[in-house]
Amino acid sequence: MVGRLLVAFEKSEYVNNTIVVFWADHGMHMGEKENIEKFTLWERSTRVPLIISVPGMVHTGTICEQPVSLMDLYPTLVDLTGFEKPSHLDGNSLLPQIRDPKTETSPVISSYRFTYPEQRIIGHAVRSMRYRYIYYPEINLEELYDHENDPNEWDNIAYKKGNQGIIDEHRKVLQDILPQLTWREGTPDGYSIDTDGNVRSDSFDSVKDLSNFKQEI
Repeated sequence: MVGRLLVAFEKSEYVNNTIVVFWADHGMHMGEKENIEKFTLWERSTRVPLIISVPGMVHTGTICEQPVSLMDLYPTLVDLTGFEKPSHLDGNSLLPQIRDPKTETSPVISSYRFTYPEQRIIGHAVRSMRYRYIYYPEINLEELYDHENDPNEWDNIAYKKGNQGIIDEHRKVLQDILPQLTWREGTPDGYSIDTDGNVRSDSFDSVKDLSNFKQEI
């Protein structure tokens, strides 16, 4: 459907004076990280496709790897169309990235309120160019993923040695937006951390010996 729409658009009289922006809903877990849902703060369920085409400014196939937010769309369109930018906008214009895709952006923040029956908690995620940092204040849990080495976010390195400086940088990004946030010492509620910094949910039952299981047909 999108292809048919664009083909008709390209044949129209508006092709050289119209800005086209395409985005879609966020992703869905299909069993990854023990989840079959889309309501998480991990990469798979927060990332969306985003394509911007501006006549005379964007070369076909140009890719920008910088983290951005959908809240950036309004200030971007205001800049592109020459209107005055309202003072209350939270996002940032992507005009610098449209002109030069290598232009760096600031880290992007996502927040979500989890309404589990047992305990309702709020989580906040910071996505920088290399890392994703997540913090759940009510249960004192932090997550840190290195996308250079772990693009699928399998390994939470927040409690492993040598990463405190990275944690502090991402904490500051959150605190600049949410100054009421605090962090406390100690183990996260409902989780255990071993001597190597590996995090494990106390409610997770691991299968230690698969040989005890028999396949039933």
